[in-house]
Amino acid sequence: MIFNLRQMLAAFAVFCLTLLCSHPAWARMESHPPIEQAYVSLDPDLIDLSERLEGTSAIGFFAKLDLKHRFERLLEDVDRYHKGQDADLESLKSRFNDILIRTLRLIENADPSLHRELLSAGEAIWLALQNGEPLNADP
Repeated sequence: MIFNLRQMLAAFAVFCLTLLCSHPAWARMESHPPIEQAYVSLDPDLIDLSERLEGTSAIGFFAKLDLKHRFERLLEDVDRYHKGQDADLESLKSRFNDILIRTLRLIENADPSLHRELLSAGEAIWLALQNGEPLNADP
């Protein structure tokens, strides 16, 4: 089944928001390797990943809402970028990395397997956003 980029990002935003609200993620940012150094999953199962993010208890309700809001705004700006209305790709990548890192920090100790999977899928998700391509959720 093929899901468009907006659906994938919305699911990721919900997960990120949950993670952000439950812990002060910014307090431990230096402990994570840069996103560019992370293993890149070539075919992440985005449906499973988003369901696990939504269902994890590692991220509080308000954190999930905050992450969702940030991610939805990012998606709107990425959409404007692809329409030629906003050309600041570096700013968009920085915002994506911020959301991803906040999410990773929230789940780091509470859900290590989800942390690993999200870390490995992060670059693939960004590349899809950058290229404006829909992702195939089924391998």
